[in-house]
Amino acid sequence: MKKLVLSIVFTCIALLCNATGGPYPMSYNLQPDENEAKVVVYSSPYYSGGSLNMVNIETNELIHIQNSSTYYNIWFYIIPNGTYRITSIQSGYSVQTQGSMRSVNDIISFNNSGYFIFYPNN
Repeated sequence: MKKLVLSIVFTCIALLCNATGGPYPMSYNLQPDENEAKVVVYSSPYYSGGSLNMVNIETNELIHIQNSSTYYNIWFYIIPNGTYRITSIQSGYSVQTQGSMRSVNDIISFNNSGYFIFYPNN
């Protein structure tokens, strides 16, 4: 029941904040347009949080991606397709995408889909 209530709350927040592109719960079946990517954010087993900022190299748009530290172990963002430079990763966390651990100033590309996994640095 608690997950259902949280899902409804997150869906309402997502609808109100549509301009931000997420986060959306996976139960919200939103499909990206042809020029957008659905970027899934997986929680570490610790549900510890973590976030990063990245800038679209073509448009200079800043994108903020945040991991769940609640009951949601997976959610997603809708972002424009393109090439991004990671500008910051929250202190105390590491992030993986496209099969590799990433650092500040790494260049990554999204074309229709992608993912992030945040890990606490122990």
